[in-house]
Amino acid sequence: MILHRDISENNIILTGSDVSKDWRGFLIDLDLAVLLSDDKAQRKTQTMTGTMEFMALELLSGSYEKTGAIVNHSYRHDLESFFYVLLWLSMSRGWEKGKEQNRDYLSKWFTGTAKEIFEFKNTQMKESNIEEDVLNKFSPKFYGLRRLAKEFWRIIFLTNGTFFIGSYKDNNALYNSTMAAFDEEIQMMTV
Repeated sequence: MILHRDISENNIILTGSDVSKDWRGFLIDLDLAVLLSDDKAQRKTQTMTGTMEFMALELLSGSYEKTGAIVNHSYRHDLESFFYVLLWLSMSRGWEKGKEQNRDYLSKWFTGTAKEIFEFKNTQMKESNIEEDVLNKFSPKFYGLRRLAKEFWRIIFLTNGTFFIGSYKDNNALYNSTMAAFDEEIQMMTV
């Protein structure tokens, strides 16, 4: 398994279906990626990496808290970053030319100290805020992805009904739930 450690909108390439029948998209910029099977690479997972606006909350909190605890970059952090890319694109793209919205809102994802960014994003990701403060900001073109985004949010942030930003021990359960949510959404789009 590979940890990318810098999932961002600029590191995801989507291809049209006419380009390849096997590949619909891929990740680039693997200079921070590590193989989990590599013992030396395990030490690298303790270094905070990533693009600020797409960085997982646990990594952000570990960058400014002086608790002495080391946050190892995990598979969950890459998925959370991918979730932020989905939100980012859905809020920033798909507007009529000259009618773009959410620039001030999205700038809070990368402007300020790590603590300020963490506190803003952490508040926005809470269940009481996710619908109104985040999903309702989707552009008309991406508004249909709100259901998927809400389910993806639930998979990443809810553990037994409680908001959770830590890493799971079972990556397969997280992966399988995420893939099932995307497969279901794709199926609904093609019907």
